[in-house]
Amino acid sequence: MKNLLPALFLLLTAPILAQVPDTITQESEINNVTIFFTGAQISRITNLELPKGKHIVLFNELPVELNPNSIQVDGINNCKILSVKHDIKHNQPDDDDPRIKKLEDEIEQKNKRIDEISDEISVYNLEEKLLMDNRDLSRNDEGSSIAEIKEAADYYRERLLELRKLKQNLRNEYEDIKEEILDNYTKINKIFAESGKTYSQVAITIECEMEINTDMIYSYYITSAGWEPTYDFRVNDITKPLNITYKANVYQSSGEDW
Repeated sequence: MKNLLPALFLLLTAPILAQVPDTITQESEINNVTIFFTGAQISRITNLELPKGKHIVLFNELPVELNPNSIQVDGINNCKILSVKHDIKHNQPDDDDPRIKKLEDEIEQKNKRIDEISDEISVYNLEEKLLMDNRDLSRNDEGSSIAEIKEAADYYRERLLELRKLKQNLRNEYEDIKEEILDNYTKINKIFAESGKTYSQVAITIECEMEINTDMIYSYYITSAGWEPTYDFRVNDITKPLNITYKANVYQSSGEDW
């Protein structure tokens, strides 16, 4: 009896386990767009290589304003479309993103350089103060010749100019580094904004009667697109007919590249 129970359990659970479909994430590309006055129908294509059985095919990063009721999937030979589901997903920012780590390391190095610049300027300020404190050549140089005084004055002047140029170069470098640090923080914020965005996910469950390697096409409607008519009126001569050229201004803000 004890040996029969595990065998019976396996017999009962085996069909259930066999029915669990595998889940794959698939990339797709836009192959056709139909633009209306308000909205657009987007068609996408992907290549499926699947073994026999049930599968859930996920498509991520689709427009958040996608109309779930508009999703259509073209038929696939030797496969049944069991269900099509839509969901809204939210990306979570990844603190371990290598791009963020690289930018943060650069910021740390730049901050160290800022500390070094501050130290260098402090040393130059001290040296300038010492020179300024000893600029009165007549105080201890009563026996000095005019040539010696002139030589000392030249030295003080050249060194003071050199120090001020060095300090100005360091201040310029300091300002450049501050801009670079600000730029790095902007890039980090952009990465967080992109990785934390909201998007649509479409899950298509299919059952394959046999192994397949074929294209699948699905489509959906979005509201963040459309077109507006414009007209270009031209006349070459008042005695000739008016020429009217019809044009269209197309717009879209779906985030997709088309």
